[in-house]
Amino acid sequence: TRGCVASGTAHLFIPAMLTLGTPSLPSANGIVHIMHRRLNCTLLHELLLKVCTQLWRSGIEVRGNVTVAQSVNSSLYEIISSVRDDWPFGISPGGIATNAYNGHVFWDMETWIYPSFMLLHPILAHQFLDYRLERIPAAQQKASLHALNGTMFPWESAFTGVECTPWDGGKNTEGELELHIVADIAIAAFQFYRATGDRTWLINNGSKLLFGAAEFWSSRVELNSTSGLYSILSVQPPDESAGCVNNSVYTNAAVATALFMAAETKSILNDTHNPEWASLDEERWIEIASNMYIPFDEATMLHPEYDGYNGENINQADVALLQYPLQYPMSKTVATNDLSYYEEKTRKNGYFTGTLVEWPCMSHYCF
Repeated sequence: TRGCVASGTAHLFIPAMLTLGTPSLPSANGIVHIMHRRLNCTLLHELLLKVCTQLWRSGIEVRGNVTVAQSVNSSLYEIISSVRDDWPFGISPGGIATNAYNGHVFWDMETWIYPSFMLLHPILAHQFLDYRLERIPAAQQKASLHALNGTMFPWESAFTGVECTPWDGGKNTEGELELHIVADIAIAAFQFYRATGDRTWLINNGSKLLFGAAEFWSSRVELNSTSGLYSILSVQPPDESAGCVNNSVYTNAAVATALFMAAETKSILNDTHNPEWASLDEERWIEIASNMYIPFDEATMLHPEYDGYNGENINQADVALLQYPLQYPMSKTVATNDLSYYEEKTRKNGYFTGTLVEWPCMSHYCF
């Protein structure tokens, strides 16, 4: 510490972190003893270079914009520093560098962090899914408490997998209403199969996440007898400032996507005999997904955020998420209308404000 180091002397500082996954906790003297006996500065430096070289064999190269390159690679560094390939635990949006979000795991892991890691660091991405797999019993229990089937993963998750959203006297409703995370996890599981073609993993692991989500949503949707379409009532969309709404456009589209993926999984594994799958009704999954109500305004040719959305300014453009990451089918005209409209409606201090970079990038990606 400052004032305790003699001038002109050299010191080696070893940052270390121990987690619940560490088998034993050596004393400070024990660590010093190990360092003196087994390591020297040269060897430590060589080990560090070896590990860093392995980690950075793949990455993202950005040319022509140093600021963007720094942002992308520093983000990768922070994420890599927050996870381990031998301990299936999730990652918080704030990583381990801060106590943001109380260190809890949200949909950010599967929707925003996982896809790039699936390509750059598949072993680490595998751990993200293992984290969810190990907490299926807690998700099943939560679904049961709500008189629903399948798996109802918590909005905020930690070590046990039970709901960790701070209640705060009922002000925070996300733990009860922000249910799109169940679909988000299922989509990530199917992405893993698409990227790896690992049929064994799909049989033993991925199917549990996909089928559990499909059974949950089959018991949660409601059929509108007038329109013949399925609705999802009383949910909180990704733009949490909207509160409790009916038919969040992102939630409904994500659920339809997850149900189609679950049905495709069942078809892929059709020759696999598993007694636990006998009661699964993939035809119902397809029927719900094919007839999911997706809010759409024929007059303006764009998607409203949810039923009753009247054009007010928003913190986050959930409609933009239909194009990425969901890649939900729509015409170029509708896609253009959606992005143009919500670029003007998104508050500049919102969760996703959009800048001179993000909105054009969305347009380029989609068109």
